[in-house]
Amino acid sequence: MIVALQLFRKLIIWQIAVFVHIHLHLVPSGHCFEFTAKVFPILRESCMPCHNSYDKKGGLYFDNYRGISELISNPSLVIQKKPENSRLMRLTSGEDPKETMPPKGRRLNSDEIKAISSWIHAGGSVPENYNYDYEIQHWAFQEINHDDPDHHRKSIDYFIEKSLAKKGLDLSPPADKITLHRRLHQVVIGMPPGKMEIKSHLDNTSNENWETLVDKTLNSFGYGENIASHWLDLVRFGETDGFETNRERPNAWHYRDWVINAFNKDMPYDQFVRNQLAGDSLGDPVGTSFLVAGPIDIVKGQDPLLGLVQRQNELDDFANTTSTTFIGLTLGCARCHDHKFDPISQEDYYAMQAIFQGVKHGNRDIYSGQFDTNKLRRLENSQSENFKKLKKITKNYFLPAINGVKNIESFEPIKADYVRFEISETKGSSEPCLDEIEVYSGKENVALSSLGVKASSSGDFQHPLHRLPHINDGFHGNSKSWIAHKASNVWVQLTFPKPTMISKIIWSRDRTGKFSDRLPEKYKIIAGLKDKNASIIASHKRRGYLNDNQPLPEITEILEPLNASEGVVLKKLYSEINSIDRELESFPKKVPVYAGQFTSPGETRLLYR
Repeated sequence: MIVALQLFRKLIIWQIAVFVHIHLHLVPSGHCFEFTAKVFPILRESCMPCHNSYDKKGGLYFDNYRGISELISNPSLVIQKKPENSRLMRLTSGEDPKETMPPKGRRLNSDEIKAISSWIHAGGSVPENYNYDYEIQHWAFQEINHDDPDHHRKSIDYFIEKSLAKKGLDLSPPADKITLHRRLHQVVIGMPPGKMEIKSHLDNTSNENWETLVDKTLNSFGYGENIASHWLDLVRFGETDGFETNRERPNAWHYRDWVINAFNKDMPYDQFVRNQLAGDSLGDPVGTSFLVAGPIDIVKGQDPLLGLVQRQNELDDFANTTSTTFIGLTLGCARCHDHKFDPISQEDYYAMQAIFQGVKHGNRDIYSGQFDTNKLRRLENSQSENFKKLKKITKNYFLPAINGVKNIESFEPIKADYVRFEISETKGSSEPCLDEIEVYSGKENVALSSLGVKASSSGDFQHPLHRLPHINDGFHGNSKSWIAHKASNVWVQLTFPKPTMISKIIWSRDRTGKFSDRLPEKYKIIAGLKDKNASIIASHKRRGYLNDNQPLPEITEILEPLNASEGVVLKKLYSEINSIDRELESFPKKVPVYAGQFTSPGETRLLYR
């Protein structure tokens, strides 16, 4: 929409421009003042009824700067600074009785003719910002005047009886109770009452029975369904795309139900209008489904010009339906030319179309029910701040997520005569595969078999390419890798010929990046001396937990690497995060709704067909 609140504001501004008198904005300077004070009143009264932007008799129009400029620069009508030789003066002076302007009504008097002559002699200057909205003169926008001052206070029966009396007719006799009941149901609900409803009405002899029945009928759900059907016809609502394919729109029903509920809840009409034009900015986004309720041609050809025509047809549907629905004016004719009968120019039409330039047909994820949007925003902002704090606390402890190409495990230097890689869970529940395990002392890889390091395991997968010696042979690639004999709770170990200081381990599934299956997901690496307690120097618990696309881990999994003070802060953050999560769960969930897709509107050009 565009996009949407601005859309509505622009629409209202456009309406005001059409229906409200916009006064002249003239800058009185020099000869322009002569035009403003003396010439303009003459043009407005005697010339503009025929020569205006909407009814250009003879191709002339005098209600804006461009039209006046074309008049002054037309040598067949005006000779600069020589009004006596100008055809315009001959027409206005009545020199030729057969060709006099204006052709009907009052002729110009001598003072008016002199004012026009003086203006032409002075150069025919006109302010550049001259623009008079002559459209307000159009009959369709004139206020209805009634001779009867009490017109608005009289009931409709008064006017019906008055019209019947002129024809010598009387009102029909009052209908019986059953007929009234049926008429009421047919008008309000669109269906006749049931037998039990009729019986109940007939048995009730109370004087207030009719008023009660009317209220009951209006309060029924069927009222909204019946009235909504008329509105849905008006706004061309359909649950299929139309045209030759006419595919179903499974998510269009949300708007249908929205309209029904709006009538049943007596939504004020001004709110009803705003929520359909700008509901996404007003907390009621389903209403904007109005914009895309009409047909769309989904069969796109190879010709780019066809695509442009199809897009123009979509924009025309948006603009024209909005105008006919809410303003009571048709815009279709002005797509190709200035409107002949309604005061709508091509510029007006494409200005209206520009409002919808960023709207396209399609689904949009929308919350499935009404809720406090401000509260939701506050909770989401608080949660975002909590995760920022969490990342700040743990940024020094967590490593990138596990990947198949290269994983680096750095730790404080430790003396060890063995390193064991224990795997408890593997991606895809298949046997884990390791390309190579490199163990570094400073910048030297001390895990190579050529240095006397021995490899052992809990069990090996029997395959000619995947063998235990490949785990530390110094070669990379899937064909030089080791695979365990089962999917979980397996290990592979490297034993050094003598105790060595180590500070980094690099491991991978396939250093060439061709394979990413069989990747260890839960693991720990143990190192130390055989005759002393070993230490866990690395594990999956320090990898990737704070990525936005992964769930928050159990607190016990990330407390381990933190010190006591950081752990206290972490526990408090976890408590707040879990509390907000519970509140967020109470809000409606987002569901796809055929309410249009909104993007920033691009440029709109006035097109000449």
